[in-house]
Amino acid sequence: MQTILEQFKALGDEEKLAFMKQAMPIMAELFGKEPGRMMADMMPFCMPMMRPGGMAPDQMRVMMKSMMG
Repeated sequence: MQTILEQFKALGDEEKLAFMKQAMPIMAELFGKEPGRMMADMMPFCMPMMRPGGMAPDQMRVMMKSMMG
């Protein structure tokens, strides 16, 4: 896992975005299998990203659920 993270960090911003676009469908499939776990596991990581944009936790939950289908 550490090697993958180091390789990701070495990418440029555009490459990171391209990678994330490829990885998101895989993540959505995984999280769709266990939405409760997704919320519990990922919420602590998502909150710091959403605070600067002014998104409240409830808004984020609704957004994440709508993305998951």
